[in-house]
Amino acid sequence: MSVHRDCGEEIKWVRRSDDLDRWAPPLERAGFAFMVDEREVAIEVPVYRRHTCDPEKVAAWLDYQEQMAALDHKRPKDQQGQQNLRDMARNRERLATKELAEKRKCPRCDAKRSDPCMNLTERRKGNLDVVTLWPHPERIALATQG
Repeated sequence: MSVHRDCGEEIKWVRRSDDLDRWAPPLERAGFAFMVDEREVAIEVPVYRRHTCDPEKVAAWLDYQEQMAALDHKRPKDQQGQQNLRDMARNRERLATKELAEKRKCPRCDAKRSDPCMNLTERRKGNLDVVTLWPHPERIALATQG
């Protein structure tokens, strides 16, 4: 099912029975009907009819699209503001954790007290002066234990 671009109604696209390379006009659900199979079992199936746009629904759909466009124009600013608040809170948490953890020596990278933890992946590559943003979990655990 998809949404008709002119009126917003749910429609179904199907291929034409006489030429499978061409599409038939869009169909809309008309309800349900019962089909009886060869075992004489009734099966409920959806029934479709050709879709025709109601002029009132077309006007309502256009109004809805305009309202959504106006909201979308405002939304990125709100989302960016929320993201900035999350980033600031995360940064405060990181700095507090770093300050607490740097009171201990790191058992993982052997960073001294008051030195930041070293990036071990970069150290293996030969870059000895790359630090991590967060202290290693082992160092944090030691600092929180006392």
